[in-house]
Amino acid sequence: MSRPRRKAGIRKQADQGKISERLLEFAEPMIDALIEETGDPTEEEFQNLLGICALIWNSQVMEQIGKGSFYVEEAKKVLSSVPGPSNIDSLVEVMLRRKAENFSEDLRHIGHFEVVTDRATGELRVRAEARLEDMLADEH
Repeated sequence: MSRPRRKAGIRKQADQGKISERLLEFAEPMIDALIEETGDPTEEEFQNLLGICALIWNSQVMEQIGKGSFYVEEAKKVLSSVPGPSNIDSLVEVMLRRKAENFSEDLRHIGHFEVVTDRATGELRVRAEARLEDMLADEH
């Protein structure tokens, strides 16, 4: 009997749009800050920034689906040890709140993603895969 419910859940999450677009929308404040600080980011800088945002997003999803706050606490530890802005702790808190307030219905986990440069336009593009709860391993 769980099969139709699972399909409904997949359909509801698919209605959220592409996960790559959601990641970019979620990361917008940090992208803006990066551009303001450094100008146009390189592919590597953009990849690193989105990696931070995906980590924050995923840790919040794990908390939202009832896996506990372990993932949020681990994300905070990891990000506090990464070279970056001195106010990383407050940025993490802002982004966790942003996920909870603006993207709470999107419970997809951001899986593999990559930033690539479009050869024709020179624009940076993002490709990402989404995973649903039953595809996530409980790693702790």
